[in-house]
Amino acid sequence: MRHYDQAIKHYYSVIEMDPNFIPAQCELGMTLIQHKKYDESIEILKKATKLSNNSPMYLSRLAYAYGVSGDKKRAREYLCQLEQLSKNTYVSAFSLAIIFLGLNDKEQAISFFEKAFEEKHYHILMLKTEPLFDSIRSDPRMQKLLEKMGFPYN
Repeated sequence: MRHYDQAIKHYYSVIEMDPNFIPAQCELGMTLIQHKKYDESIEILKKATKLSNNSPMYLSRLAYAYGVSGDKKRAREYLCQLEQLSKNTYVSAFSLAIIFLGLNDKEQAISFFEKAFEEKHYHILMLKTEPLFDSIRSDPRMQKLLEKMGFPYN
């Protein structure tokens, strides 16, 4: 609903109850990005990533934060790390798409979102409403993907 201030307060209260609850850490970090509080977001996403034992899902969110904050070099380092990791373990196309989105590489991001759809990755359902995807939602290829998912763009 884009009530970022309310969401931030909520996530902080959840983290106060359980400082190791990774989803709240991650969502707080991603919500802080909406306020352009990149340094704070990156610190929180670093913690979530560490708590998750460097889970690809959380690494991708951290890389996204670096990308949108302007630290493209660091974002690409995480992208390389995930590409290496994918040789031995599953790394979803959705996670890679998030990084490319943070790097503002819309072509690669959309390509990987299409692959994530093929993988039937459960997070693909967020494409219709999640603010993270606002910058690419109007792209005709995204509109086509949303229609395939049963979510017409308009």
